[in-house]
Amino acid sequence: MKTTKTFEIEIMRHNITPAQFLAYLRTMQKKHPEMGNDFDLSTFTAEGWSANYSSALPTERPCECERITDKPYEKQTYIRNFDGSAYNEIIEFDFDDEKTGHGYYYTVQIDVADEDQEANTAENVAAIIRRREATATQQEAKAAKIEAEADEAERKGYTAEWWIEARRVEAANLRREAADTREAIDKTNEAQKQTEATEPTQKAQEATQDGDNTEDSTKDTTNDEATQNATQGAGTPRTPAA
Repeated sequence: MKTTKTFEIEIMRHNITPAQFLAYLRTMQKKHPEMGNDFDLSTFTAEGWSANYSSALPTERPCECERITDKPYEKQTYIRNFDGSAYNEIIEFDFDDEKTGHGYYYTVQIDVADEDQEANTAENVAAIIRRREATATQQEAKAAKIEAEADEAERKGYTAEWWIEARRVEAANLRREAADTREAIDKTNEAQKQTEATEPTQKAQEATQDGDNTEDSTKDTTNDEATQNATQGAGTPRTPAA
C-alpha cells in the first residue's frame, strides 16, 4: 500500500474577529479549492451536533473511523476509509477578549493507491520499499516536531488547550501512519522473500518438464518412423527373382 498525500494546509491567525478569520479563509479558498468548508459566520457560530462512529461494530461502520464535531466556534470532520484514504478538516476560534482572538484551520486529504499489484519485478519492489521507508521517516520526524511544539506551548502556559490537544492528536495519527507504513514494508519484504524462494523451484520444474517433453517427443518420433517404415516395407510388392 502506498499512501500519497494529495493536499495539506494549516492556517493560524491572531488578533482578529471570527468574521475576519472566516473572510481570510475564504480568500485562501480561492487559491486552494480543496478547502471544503463554506466559512459562513452564522453556521460557524451555530449550535450543532457531534458524532463518533469509531466505537460502532466494524460491520455497522460506513468507514473505518469517522468523527464529527459541530459546536459553536469548533468544527471538525475526520473520516478514515477502510482502504486507508482519509480526510480531516478542523476550524476553531478562541476569544482572547470580548471581540478578538485567534483562529486555527487545518485540513488534509490523503489518497491511497495499491501499488503492490504492480510490483512484478525486484526493482519495482525495491523502489516501493525505499519510498515507504522515506515516508515513514518523514512521518516520524513530523510527529516529533509537532510534539515538541505542543510541549513548548504547554511549558509557556499557552491558554489555547484545544490547540495543544489538536497537535498531540495529529502527532499520534502521524506515528500510527508511520507504524502502518513500516508494517507494509515488512509484508512486502516477506512476500518478496517467498517469491525469490519459489522461483528456483519453479525454474527447476520447468526445466525438468521441458527435458521430459523433449525425450518423450524423440522416442515418439523414433517409434513412429520405425512403425511407418515397417508398414511401408510390408506393403511394398517384391520383385520376383530372375
